Amino acid sequence: MDSYFNLASGWLKVSGNSLLDSLPSGSGICRVVPVEPAQYWTGYVSTAGGSFKPQGESGNWYGTSFGISVAERPPSGPTIYECSRLNQDTPVWNMNRLPEEFLAAIHEDRNLTTGQYMKSQFVVECLQSLGMAGNASGIYFPSRRAEGGVVILNPQLVSLQIISTGDSLA
Repeated sequence: MDSYFNLASGWLKVSGNSLLDSLPSGSGICRVVPVEPAQYWTGYVSTAGGSFKPQGESGNWYGTSFGISVAERPPSGPTIYECSRLNQDTPVWNMNRLPEEFLAAIHEDRNLTTGQYMKSQFVVECLQSLGMAGNASGIYFPSRRAEGGVVILNPQLVSLQIISTGDSLA
């Protein structure tokens, strides 16, 4: 683990800005909101931990499709399905641009319980400590469990247009 941390921090110091990318305005994103329909509101922001998001950080998981959203966060109770569109080009840290050895190490964490994704969260912590975190509004990364991508955004800080919501995919 120490060698991963040393290699990753060294690479990020030199090449971290190469991760900066942009999701184009109009991009469709989907999320699964695990709340009772009566408690749902369109600005709901999760603070649950996950791969690239430590516990307590404001943000939500969005998938490039509902299939990815469900694979990443399977519903275990009442759920709201929300489909949105980005209203602006949105700068993100694109984790697909990490060297393959770092992506492989992060992928190994895919079956850990929430809050134990130390390798991926270390990347974000490094970007923050190097003063690069303010350059992006979110994090885009390959899904750990399905083909496609996932983005973490704070919908209170990124302009979204909600296209549809519902309590089922039908």
